Amino acid sequence: MKKERKTLQFLIILLACAQALTWQGCTQEDTPMATPPAMPHTTYELHLHDTAATRVSVDENSYRFRWDAGDQITVWMGSDFDTAQPYAFSTADGGMGSAHFKYTGPETDNRTCFALYPANGQLTGHTLTWEVPATNIVQADFNQSRHLHHYRAMASNVVNRSESSATLPNLHFRQLTGLLIFRLTNNGERPRTISAIRIESTRHTFYTQGQCDAGSETATQTSGAVSAVSLKLGNGGLELPADKKTYMAYLPILPTADLQGAMLNVVIETPTGELNSFTLNGEEVGDADGNGKHDFAASYYYLFNLSLKESNLIWDMDNMVGWQEGETVEIPVD
Repeated sequence: MKKERKTLQFLIILLACAQALTWQGCTQEDTPMATPPAMPHTTYELHLHDTAATRVSVDENSYRFRWDAGDQITVWMGSDFDTAQPYAFSTADGGMGSAHFKYTGPETDNRTCFALYPANGQLTGHTLTWEVPATNIVQADFNQSRHLHHYRAMASNVVNRSESSATLPNLHFRQLTGLLIFRLTNNGERPRTISAIRIESTRHTFYTQGQCDAGSETATQTSGAVSAVSLKLGNGGLELPADKKTYMAYLPILPTADLQGAMLNVVIETPTGELNSFTLNGEEVGDADGNGKHDFAASYYYLFNLSLKESNLIWDMDNMVGWQEGETVEIPVD
């Protein structure tokens, strides 16, 4: 009996030792890996100011630079152009004439910086691709232009500095689209409901997709050619009062193909049909960039004065050139 008790005690000791080793092993395996220290985070700030070199958007009253709350831009930061990485900066308040953008993240070298807008465009490397649809651009009401920022792409210059800083230099943006402005005056005796404004060409001269390489400040490629583009007004149309006052509508467009030899029609659509359209020779569209082309170019306004009477549409067009360089843009009043 004594031997049995000794044997039993011996087995218990062995089992206890084995269990202790097992527990010890599990404890070692379950110990979490050491977490590496977090990289320091910095809030980078970008103050954009309305300068002669920057015309970012159109305000329906002053035609000045405007950002809207929630707007985002993609800013590349790095030691040089090739190593720069994209970061999304946003503005909480927007602003007229200036805006304050922020980004918070790991510290980064930003001796070189440049930007593209919109941040929600398709980015491939340093290339931004964005859409300006031929149809379904909708302006919610007369005299407002908040629908433009979805389609008006912009590119900034490249800034090189000797040192990094949490405050980035002011960037000068260039528009990559053009803008058609329609001034509508109802000189008839009754209100008219307008559902859309359409401009069409005798050949495929408008584009629906643009592409820009960061730092180039120009639309380097356009594609998706179509023969017509249009702007919808409201949900089913907007009423133009018979008060002889002027009401504004805005249609963003990509730079077009050369309009030499093309014929353009501008059509006012109503729920009951179309008002008499007018025809415009492509040669009448000014040589805005001095490149010998007759086209709707990037960074320019094109103003159409449209006077509606009972059954007629009287029109005039002015090329709005020079606004990007900071010259005063005067809106003609008939």
